[in-house]
Amino acid sequence: VPVQSMAGIIMVAGSDYVEQQLGLGGLDQAEALGDVAVRAGATVKTAAAGFDVKGITAFFFLLYFLMATQDIAVDGWALTMLSKKNRGRGPVCN
Repeated sequence: VPVQSMAGIIMVAGSDYVEQQLGLGGLDQAEALGDVAVRAGATVKTAAAGFDVKGITAFFFLLYFLMATQDIAVDGWALTMLSKKNRGRGPVCN
């Protein structure tokens, strides 16, 4: 549960960080979605100028590391809960 909570907090708190790293911070929704051709061109230029690959990579590495850790913990927990004859059904339980 602690790993799952940390991943959830990182997802919620990191949403603004990801927007800033992608160069979308400060744009209104119409510009971000690019629903008008002129605004779409400006949005692409703005996003390309402010895109930070290292920051996005570090953020998602941490997030996926926590999720993989939780997956391994749940698999180990299933092995301790199930009897030996039912361990083959462990992936179905997850």
